[in-house]
Amino acid sequence: MEHQAGWLPATGPIACVLLPHFLWQAEAVRRPELRKRQIPVLFTGPSGPGVNQGFVLLDWSPWLNGLVKGMSVDQAVAVHGNAELVRVDVSLAERAFEDVVASLKDTVISDAVEAGVIGEAYVSIRGLEQTFGTDAQLVCALAAAVTGSLPGSDVRIGLGPNKWVSYIAARQSRQGSARKVISDPVKFLSCVPVDVFPVSYELIAQLHTFGLEALGDVAALQSGAMAAQFGPEGSFIWALANGIDPRPFLPSVRIERISRQMWLEHPSVEAGALHAAVELVLAQAFAELTARRMHVRRLEMEVTSAGQVSQVVPISFHSPTGNSARALERVKSKLGSLHLLGPIACVRVTLSELAREAGDQKSLLKDVRQQEHVREVAKQIKATLGAEIFQSREVEPSARIPELRDLLVPLGR
Repeated sequence: MEHQAGWLPATGPIACVLLPHFLWQAEAVRRPELRKRQIPVLFTGPSGPGVNQGFVLLDWSPWLNGLVKGMSVDQAVAVHGNAELVRVDVSLAERAFEDVVASLKDTVISDAVEAGVIGEAYVSIRGLEQTFGTDAQLVCALAAAVTGSLPGSDVRIGLGPNKWVSYIAARQSRQGSARKVISDPVKFLSCVPVDVFPVSYELIAQLHTFGLEALGDVAALQSGAMAAQFGPEGSFIWALANGIDPRPFLPSVRIERISRQMWLEHPSVEAGALHAAVELVLAQAFAELTARRMHVRRLEMEVTSAGQVSQVVPISFHSPTGNSARALERVKSKLGSLHLLGPIACVRVTLSELAREAGDQKSLLKDVRQQEHVREVAKQIKATLGAEIFQSREVEPSARIPELRDLLVPLGR
């Protein structure tokens, strides 16, 4: 069966790399006291795009119970009134998750990695047993890739026939461990609460209203009945409850960029401290750029205040540059006109729209011109002497008869 380019069949085996409560985990890297003192936090954000959208619960401290993603802030506060409310900047967590996905791709030496919702990544592990040997070795390699990108993170891994089953397996594993589903998926899923369905909070509330508490309750119904009551989402969650994942596997496209950041030990509003931090981070980013023999066309400098408010300063270059001094000059000029919203706690520099060094491009162009010159000389020889010039082209290098290994063809064909 053929599939469209850009996506693969969702059948496995698939590994789900799960970082539960990712917004909290990413925040705990910046604020270690959240983990050390077990400060209860509720992370809130817009329920959807647009300035008129209300705020809902996006994540919370892992030890808090009775919460569901998507519930209103008032509902969450009614359950945990002593928790700190944090309006989270999801873009910062998204960038941290992008780094995790890139690290996974580097580990499996493949682009067969899908970034799901933030904190969930899926890896097509078909054929990887030849590289890693055993499931245990593969799991250790995936876990190491995550913790190397996000130190101290809680990573859980599930192995199953598709994304959905492997996700549930990951949810049921413990921190730093993995679970593999080898039994009947329907039986494995039957006791899982319906709250895990990847649908809206409102639909999950409706399921409870109808007395559907576990996936086994949904699986026992007819698909048509679910579709009639809940529409297309009803058919979707019925399939999931029966261990069928209709979603395709969508490998993430690697966006080449270089990002470096620095957290200041003591947040400061002093221009000297900010300039020193920017200069250090910029030097680290350009050192990586030089190592890759690349130039950059776009630079983003992001400063985050102690109050977790971020300001992004975009800088574009007319032509790709590898000159860090030129970039630093542009950055400092922008900093001079930036109105800081508080003491700066973090500085991050991201280089994007990368291009090969001009020297590499000239080299490629030179090779093309040399080939064109050779073909032109061959034409002149043929016109003058009437002789054809041939080149040897490999056809079947493993052929037992030497004469069949190469073929003489006219130059330029």
